[in-house]
Amino acid sequence: ATLASTAALSMAEVISGIGVNYDGELKAVHVGVACRPTLAGNMGCETKVGFCELGGVSELAQALCGLNRKLGTAVLACDGVQREVAHSVTAQWVELMELSLATRPTLVDVYELKSIIRNQESSQTSQNEEWMYAIAA
Repeated sequence: ATLASTAALSMAEVISGIGVNYDGELKAVHVGVACRPTLAGNMGCETKVGFCELGGVSELAQALCGLNRKLGTAVLACDGVQREVAHSVTAQWVELMELSLATRPTLVDVYELKSIIRNQESSQTSQNEEWMYAIAA
């Protein structure tokens, strides 16, 4: 979660720092970072195999990305990402709202990621193979 959040924030900063695109409009990036228990990999049968993700983490990341566009923010993350990141770095978060998705029975707390300050004593990243971190941009 820390690496995904750092990458999302860096991507937003770099793209917004480029300035305007060829149409003269300001460039903006909207990133959603989500984590949930997920099964991902190549699935199918003997005649057709394709990459698939079961668990809805991509849907949540895409919903956060779309919410960014409506709110005018750059990086939004779910409550799971916020909790995971808190274990390894100091980050500035703003709690914005609770999000309801049709495919989820519970509400998801939504946070805006403003900045990350890497702690020198915490160089380890927590790894949990049951979780998949998805970035939608």
